[in-house]
Amino acid sequence: MAWGFEEMFEQVAQQVRGVFNDVSEEARSGGLAAFVAPVDPFNRSAILAPLVSIAGVISVLLLTGLVIGAMAVTLAGILAICLVLVEVFGYEFDLAVPPAA
Repeated sequence: MAWGFEEMFEQVAQQVRGVFNDVSEEARSGGLAAFVAPVDPFNRSAILAPLVSIAGVISVLLLTGLVIGAMAVTLAGILAICLVLVEVFGYEFDLAVPPAA
């Protein structure tokens, strides 16, 4: 079972296209509005419900950025630990290259 890069890339591209088509179809039919609609105590006012939805989407985007920043800081910390282990304590990290098919 030898897969080439082109076949794997085509499979991934086909999956991504399928997800994109499904999401765009849901967006056209209005099905994605249920994801950002507030629940019972927050949807009672017709004026405040859209504002609560907008505030929720903005907070999710801000928290996503916070998570990405925390991941970058964690990665920088791990790289700093590896640098200290290699340069100061003399450890070696070797990655084995898989044999050619």
